Amino acid sequence: MITVQIDGGRFSNLKEFYDEVERCLTSGLDWKIGRNLDAFDDILKGGIGMHNYGKKLNLYG
Repeated sequence: MITVQIDGGRFSNLKEFYDEVERCLTSGLDWKIGRNLDAFDDILKGGIGMHNYGKKLNLYG
């Protein structure tokens, strides 16, 4: 299981939230993630960025 902390102090609007998700979960990608809930769901499922598809992910903040 991978544990990732989302720092709520780093965002105050939806754009900044997606920037923080991208910073925490997709480091190393040379493209930006989509800015919508479907893209966020894809990131959480895995296979993009920090963890493999189906691997457990523990988010806290």
